[in-house]
Amino acid sequence: MENATYEFTATQNATIQSLSRKMKFIGATLVVMAFIYFAAALFPFVRPEIPGWYAVGSICAHAVAGALYLALGIFTIRAARSFRLIVQTQGNDIDNLMDALAYLLKNYRIQYWVIVAALILVVVALATVVVLWTSQV
Repeated sequence: MENATYEFTATQNATIQSLSRKMKFIGATLVVMAFIYFAAALFPFVRPEIPGWYAVGSICAHAVAGALYLALGIFTIRAARSFRLIVQTQGNDIDNLMDALAYLLKNYRIQYWVIVAALILVVVALATVVVLWTSQV
């Protein structure tokens, strides 16, 4: 028995192609932003008068932000490429769709854990402030 394949309609392909183009632009913008953050991480090296701990914090914060933007940009570009392949190829629409969804899952998994970590840090910071404030009263 021959394997049946699904092909999206011309209207669906137009929507997918539009999505792909926009995702590619956003992914490229995220990659550019990553390199801007990486460049900013180097700033304390060219400005030695910046205080030590501030410089270390600045380097770490910019490097982490750059790494996050780079990962998100790369996964967005890869998802966009898989969406584009849906439109450009025949017989592989579902496989390409699943590839695109896998890259989107990676993208959102990163964002999920960054938000969870940020919320934990906020709770810890608030608890620290409350403990320090009540101990001074």
